[in-house]
Amino acid sequence: MNKAPKIDEGYDVSQYPAYTAFIYGEQTWGPLFAEGDGEPIPFTDNSARTYILESLKTLQISLDELKQMSVMNIGSGREAAIFQQLGAGQVTHLDISKPNVENTQRYAQQNGIKNLTAVHADVQTEGLPAEQFDLIFLAGIYQHIHTPAKALINLARMLKKDGRIYLGFFRSGEWKYFIVDSIRHLISRDLFTCAKNKIALSGAFGHGKHYQMTRTLDDFFVPCQHKFHPNDVIHDAQLVGLKVCHFDNDFREYQHEGTGYFSIGGDRIYLAKEKGVGSPPPLEQFKTVKGRHQLHDVPYQEEIIRANVALLEQIRTYVDHGLIPPDDLATLAINLYRFTRPFDPDHDEYYQMSIRNGRHRTLHEYLTNVARYFGAR
Repeated sequence: MNKAPKIDEGYDVSQYPAYTAFIYGEQTWGPLFAEGDGEPIPFTDNSARTYILESLKTLQISLDELKQMSVMNIGSGREAAIFQQLGAGQVTHLDISKPNVENTQRYAQQNGIKNLTAVHADVQTEGLPAEQFDLIFLAGIYQHIHTPAKALINLARMLKKDGRIYLGFFRSGEWKYFIVDSIRHLISRDLFTCAKNKIALSGAFGHGKHYQMTRTLDDFFVPCQHKFHPNDVIHDAQLVGLKVCHFDNDFREYQHEGTGYFSIGGDRIYLAKEKGVGSPPPLEQFKTVKGRHQLHDVPYQEEIIRANVALLEQIRTYVDHGLIPPDDLATLAINLYRFTRPFDPDHDEYYQMSIRNGRHRTLHEYLTNVARYFGAR
């Protein structure tokens, strides 16, 4: 029997730093964006410069104002470099991945840049500088922190009075995260090499450094991937003395149908600090200590969604009892991913069929056939 823990069963805090750094610094976004955004890729949001400029506009920060600001960014380092290129007064890149930090340091040194520094640290740890930054920018980071609420406490402390935060997060209720949590419910860490090889051969044109390889490995294997309802994030922001200065007010519990890349809004919040931050309340009062599992923690009303969850549990049982070999399981995971994130949606039959016939209806047909096939072996 296969007893390897599934990805969604969690990593203890001692495993989290090394494996997160491995995924991001050595396998995915760090290597892919070591030299910046690169050429635009259709069907993706790979232009960090575009969404940084859009966020500055939303925050009503002009490029002239940016010149006087101290900016902190967590991630691969490409966003920090873009803030420096846009003229920010001082930019600090903080990341848990040492290779990402070293790449930023190398970029600054080779280009004679004095106002871009990089710090190897975990944003959850104590002792980070207080009231140092005018702007903190987190795009797609919050959900990957082991205990996000701990990080939020530190972010509020590090922000100057009248400073602002851009916080993009993985939105509970989004179709693609239902699919991703389905995959993470089936696979374990020991599938990494098999899955990586299959992605390279079937979806990444044989490349190891490719956008589709990067986001697939990220979604499959990053240790922590929390999904939050915006109410959870707003609640915790207010607990640490931050005020919402912009949000699109999409508070729906879930929405899985439609034809767009995103099936629901409300996945980014702009925050401001209007006064000093006192001592935070106990951690148990926070709602972003962990996220909502998209199979088990969302109150689905539609019978077909509940039926699909049941089919996934049935397939999980087959996996646990060794009825689905690792090679086949990797293939299953990659094909499930095609329902939401194929590299070329316009020409992918799984994706297009789900748009034509309904996402959960098409998924139901696929899962039913998979369950029948492996159940009869």
